Amino acid sequence: QRAPGRPQIASYNAVIGACAKSGETTTALELYEELKQRGLDPDPMTYTAAVTACKAGAQWEAASALLDDMAQRGLPNITVPYNALVTACERDGLFAEALLFFDELKTKRGPEAPDAFTYTAAISAAGKSGQWQRALDLFEECLSRGMPNKFAYNAMISACQRGGHYAKALELFKDAQDRLGLEPNVRDYSAMISVCGRGGRWETALRLFDELKARGLQP
Repeated sequence: QRAPGRPQIASYNAVIGACAKSGETTTALELYEELKQRGLDPDPMTYTAAVTACKAGAQWEAASALLDDMAQRGLPNITVPYNALVTACERDGLFAEALLFFDELKTKRGPEAPDAFTYTAAISAAGKSGQWQRALDLFEECLSRGMPNKFAYNAMISACQRGGHYAKALELFKDAQDRLGLEPNVRDYSAMISVCGRGGRWETALRLFDELKARGLQP
């Protein structure tokens, strides 16, 4: 049996989400206020959709206020809407905003709040905005918390490539295999061969090419 009011919340969530995708920030926020006036309780999906709508309209203060409201209501999974916001900002090239909300998550919700998804998006944002050292600090923090994953490694390797730190990129490529037991695919090898080319490491590039073929992968 469904909890009272749940169908209405599901409907509001769907419409707010549609507004977010269409860039209708004002309408999304009006719907958020409307559902509260009707006595309905927002859930984590409501906040995720609403903060994503705020990103579409660059309403950063409104996004922060929504996240504060969610925390005050004591709702679980507050990392989820933060992840949606940080990831959306990173994907759309809003790197400063992505890092701003990553920092806000840690400051307001505690240093343990970010998860692997938050770290990956923040590492990518730092790398793409030329903040190689910040990306490395975030990556090492992610490792120290025991949550490394292929996507975080790929984001950090890309940051190294952009910053011209080719030796570090190769070190991370091998570490991902040793630590996570990952089997690189053709795309991974191609990226690393490109890194070697840019770094003038032709012998390493040839070794990786031979390794790719030895694994039975098609160049």
